[in-house]
Amino acid sequence: MKDIKLIPLTEDKLELVRTWRNSTEVSSYMYTESTITAEQQSKWFDSIRMINQVNIG
Repeated sequence: MKDIKLIPLTEDKLELVRTWRNSTEVSSYMYTESTITAEQQSKWFDSIRMINQVNIG
């Protein structure tokens, strides 16, 4: 079995993650299957970035 390495999500990967999230294969397992817009993804990322700054910094 290959090792899996988790890395922090960066802004330059948001569109890739959004594409995965919106794919039928992934969205069918999510709480909601609605399509996530780029604006929603950006707002979500900003919110978790702020939470991480509070928890870490």
